Amino acid sequence: MSRWSRDRLVCRLSPERLVFALNSRGATREWFRAIDLTDPFESVFGAALAALEVELSQQPSRVALTVILPASMVRYTVIPWHADFMTGDARAGFIRYCFTESFGESAAAWQFMASDTRWGAPAIGAAIDEALVGALRSLRGAHVASVSIQPMLMSEFNLARKRITPESFWFVIDDATHFTLLLTRNAAPILVKVARHTEGSLESLIEREWLVHGLEGERCPIFLAQAEPSQAKIPTAAHWEIIRIARTAATASRSPLFAAFSA
Repeated sequence: MSRWSRDRLVCRLSPERLVFALNSRGATREWFRAIDLTDPFESVFGAALAALEVELSQQPSRVALTVILPASMVRYTVIPWHADFMTGDARAGFIRYCFTESFGESAAAWQFMASDTRWGAPAIGAAIDEALVGALRSLRGAHVASVSIQPMLMSEFNLARKRITPESFWFVIDDATHFTLLLTRNAAPILVKVARHTEGSLESLIEREWLVHGLEGERCPIFLAQAEPSQAKIPTAAHWEIIRIARTAATASRSPLFAAFSA
């Protein structure tokens, strides 16, 4: 049986490279194949999508495709609790409003998702360029039975969730060029932010956000997920406890952070 004939093909997509993994029904992911993209792009993600189409066309049977998008391809914001905007069109309109407030009119070209939340608690919102979502959905066909599109924050947090027991914590993804920072206090998200490595060290970024939000009391642990399998160096933060999440030991949660875009 071909290694490509398993239930799901997972592709981590970025403008620079594609990395593939195979998933059956277990949650452990082993990234086994990478394609570096060196050709000039006709569009921002054109080369990555073209390379993905070539890979899919070479597969002997249809696969369920999951595409994981890094920080550079996703925008995040915290969606405040509002009892009047919890379902249907009202919910969708409120999420759009929150992104427009945070990012301006560029949000008009995005598609949105938000995490489930308990009564009275805020949610995490994610937005992806509408053109990118459309291009990925168009891959459905002879070689792809379905397409699921996941922000990396969603993917990594769902894998790590069972190992995160405190109600207050930082969850940080280091994807080699960006940090994605999620701060949860008393089991509710209060901050989600993406920052380039060039904006500062992990310690300086976290200290800055801690002060900006006027947080007091005992400092909470940092759970760190490193997206690149080859990453060996762990960022340091002298006054914080860093707990590295090992991908090979991760187990998918039955209560995911939020559902994926699907097609």
